[in-house]
Amino acid sequence: MSNVPSFHKSISAVVTLHNKSSTILPTLDKLKIDLTNLDYEIIIVENGSSDNSFELTKKWCLDNPDVDAHLTTSEIGLGNAFKKGIDIST
Repeated sequence: MSNVPSFHKSISAVVTLHNKSSTILPTLDKLKIDLTNLDYEIIIVENGSSDNSFELTKKWCLDNPDVDAHLTTSEIGLGNAFKKGIDIST
């Protein structure tokens, strides 16, 4: 018997969102496919979009209840968005 401990692997994918209405849905769909069979969560941090990125993402989250997705907002700035995403990851 091995003395090497087994680890539970999980992934928190942080996606920053700023005016990405044309690419956010394919990105989320691809993450869902790529992370199948893993313990994962997708954290989407809206960062002051002026297009309909937030609404599209909110609908995707509602349409994919099998995905542990968290949609939140942050202060403007890429660094703020990543920090917020990391802070709320589990």
